Amino acid sequence: MNEEKHAADTVETICAACTDLVSYEIVAVDDGSSDGTYENLLKTKRTRRNTDIMVLRNGINRGVGFSFLLAALLGRGQWIIYVPGDNVVMAKGIRDILERRYEKDIVISHHSGDLDPRSRSRVFISRLFTATVNIISSNKVLYYNGIILFPRKHVCTAPAYYSSPAFQCEVLCHLLRRGLSYVHVHIPVREHSSEARGREESAILKLKNVLPVIYSLWKIFKIRVFNKA
Repeated sequence: MNEEKHAADTVETICAACTDLVSYEIVAVDDGSSDGTYENLLKTKRTRRNTDIMVLRNGINRGVGFSFLLAALLGRGQWIIYVPGDNVVMAKGIRDILERRYEKDIVISHHSGDLDPRSRSRVFISRLFTATVNIISSNKVLYYNGIILFPRKHVCTAPAYYSSPAFQCEVLCHLLRRGLSYVHVHIPVREHSSEARGREESAILKLKNVLPVIYSLWKIFKIRVFNKA
């Protein structure tokens, strides 16, 4: 949503990462933007005539999770990976993930240490969230909110709350409970300033986002308890 400045560059980053490595398609979803995001995506599609790009547009803002599920249902590939439209993920990072696609069912990225450009407050919140999810799910995942390579058919059947900012975490926990295996990959990312983003640095602590995240965490914990019972 409202990624007019970065949407086209994000598509170029994906193309640079995938070229000569995999056969791929890009499902670009404009989530009810009020700027020129949709028009820029259409222009990029016309410019890259030899690239398989599907441009979708939500009439209203439905959230990242809804758009991700929509792409999973309409996509045709064996895997699906969510790449945010602000172009913070580098081509090398995407390529590093794709190169590990045959090792396990799921490839989970993280960027701790020198590869993490985020502010201390965001790092703290991220680590707290990861620790909380691991405690209630008994997982040992290093990072839940990065880009993750999923088998697409499993995403389409994961009973996650896709209106939550924690939708990807919930999907991952569901698939790990099904017995799918995973591997971690350490990747670099870039961080835009608030000015470059054209909005606040992070809105995760707003009430409208906190409540759905709490609901997702409750669902993860409830299913674990019911499974043990």
